[in-house]
Amino acid sequence: MNFFEEQEKARKRSGLLVFYFILGVCAIVAAIYLAVAFGLKMGHVKIAWTRGLFEPGLFAAVAGASLLIILSATLWKSSQMGGKKSGERVALLMGGQLVPSGTSDPYQRRLLNVVEEMAIASGSPVPPVYILEDDSINAFAAGQSASDAVIAVTRGTMTMLSREELQGVVAHEFSHIFNGDMRLNLRLVGIVFGILVISLIGMQMLRLLRFSGRSRSDKGGGYVVFFIVLVGIVFMVVGCIGHIFSSLIQMAVSRQREYLADASAVQFTRNPNGIAGALKKIGGFAQGSVMTEARANEIAHLFFANGIKSSFSALFSTHPPLVNRIRKIDPEFDGKFPDVKNPAPPAKDKAPGQAAGFASAASSSAGIVSSVASPTARHLKYAGQINAGIPESLSAASSDPYSSRLTILGLLLDPDEKVRSVQTELLAKKLDKASFFEFRRILPDLLKLKQTEKLPLAAKCLPSLRSLSPVQASGFRKLAEELILADAKVSMFEFCVRRMLSTIRPSGPTVVRSGKNLETLAAKLLSAVAWAGASHDRGKAGAAFQSGAKELKGIWPGIALRDEKDISAAELDVCLDSLMAKPPATRMQFFIACVQCVVSDEKTTPEEAELIRAMAVSLEIPLPPMLDAA
Repeated sequence: MNFFEEQEKARKRSGLLVFYFILGVCAIVAAIYLAVAFGLKMGHVKIAWTRGLFEPGLFAAVAGASLLIILSATLWKSSQMGGKKSGERVALLMGGQLVPSGTSDPYQRRLLNVVEEMAIASGSPVPPVYILEDDSINAFAAGQSASDAVIAVTRGTMTMLSREELQGVVAHEFSHIFNGDMRLNLRLVGIVFGILVISLIGMQMLRLLRFSGRSRSDKGGGYVVFFIVLVGIVFMVVGCIGHIFSSLIQMAVSRQREYLADASAVQFTRNPNGIAGALKKIGGFAQGSVMTEARANEIAHLFFANGIKSSFSALFSTHPPLVNRIRKIDPEFDGKFPDVKNPAPPAKDKAPGQAAGFASAASSSAGIVSSVASPTARHLKYAGQINAGIPESLSAASSDPYSSRLTILGLLLDPDEKVRSVQTELLAKKLDKASFFEFRRILPDLLKLKQTEKLPLAAKCLPSLRSLSPVQASGFRKLAEELILADAKVSMFEFCVRRMLSTIRPSGPTVVRSGKNLETLAAKLLSAVAWAGASHDRGKAGAAFQSGAKELKGIWPGIALRDEKDISAAELDVCLDSLMAKPPATRMQFFIACVQCVVSDEKTTPEEAELIRAMAVSLEIPLPPMLDAA
């Protein structure tokens, strides 16, 4: 599986969306015009018909009005689904309830652990988790990017599935996050809404019949009822056309992506029984995966399995048939679904075994790059132990914005006691008494953390931190920056945390689009990576830089190593933000160049492993932990 190739495929499917959208709009406009023309002709309205039922002026008026409604609805829904926190808006649209990080409910705790483990194992941000109050077995992931993604599961999914089946479903949704499906799917929400808006208007008009019925005895009341019935019939026909084309659009995009996500889930967990078991339970469960939420039709293509009932389900289903999906994973499946009963509540969720350490031996560039978006069962086991190793007091602290801020500030304390003393004095001045008291309470547990546990804990804090107001987020980031710069240098861990915090209520990144300016910034960023492992040795830095620069010949052929003193943190931030605006393939190429810089001496120290992770975090590349070969 090639992470960025799949993202590129998802982007290219936008053209197919536009094609089907145009066909659907044309069919709807034609249907509305024919209905209006037929009605006018039957009413003996004097119109100079050019040929049959065609009259250019009438067609222009009907087409213009229809297009205005459809395009306005599409643009409105697309803008509603765009921007930051788009994933949260979709979850709330479906009536989702945020699962608190500190929940004591055994089902919710198990679900959060599974999601957090997958995030740690894949090297991606921990997404907020929402529960949909629905008894069906279904789920979806939504958001513009990994940094603002959410995962939502129905109550049926949370309670009816075993841990390994739940893990399979979550892995499937993470695959959609990795492969760039979410952004495409949110665009699809706007397009589908535009196609269906005429039928939605028609449904509202038909509801007026009961009110118009009261006025039948009034003068002209019968004509009102007749008009509403006629319009209702027209819109029912148009609604069928809209449903067919919206299903075609959803099906064209969704079906193959579902097969890919199923395969990815097996690849991630190395356990085909997980996702296959979840699909089998859907087939054997009375309600299956059909949602009761009225708005499920708008986001049908986002779901793990078919979320809506339809008379066209076999022909226009947004998902492949269950049996086909299962047989792709389990070729021996006989087509018989199990009888699904309510399972016993789960015991306290624990992950067995010992966690592995970071790599200290040689790592190849190819091995690191091939692991992108491809966590294994070993990574999941490692993530489970990392998660279990974080003290409960700190896990609880990560569950609300107040305590999670203090947790991040504590993680930024320097290992050097003198620097830490300066940082603590700064916090004593900047924090109020209650906050500083709480900070001192959790500090002993923070100081006991292993280095490998710090970044996962920081990632666990992100969902809570995203609920900060713009003013709170700005003040918090400024204080975190002061702690980072207390020793006048930035470690790899601090660099990672800085980039993670930039996703919290960002004021808007500075993006450079000029080719020459971006080339200059890219040279400085690659130089910074080369100098990081060179211990101020220009010869080593030059060799490392040249190793990475070879990967960028097709983009920036003339870049050269820059002096350490000429590189500023602000320029690096601008470069990273600018790279994030580039196509996925460009980001991947630059990441490979950074990896080549680091491994050019054929050794990868724990510090260099952190550098690689820092670049992966900064470019939103899901890189699994680099585990010790033992």
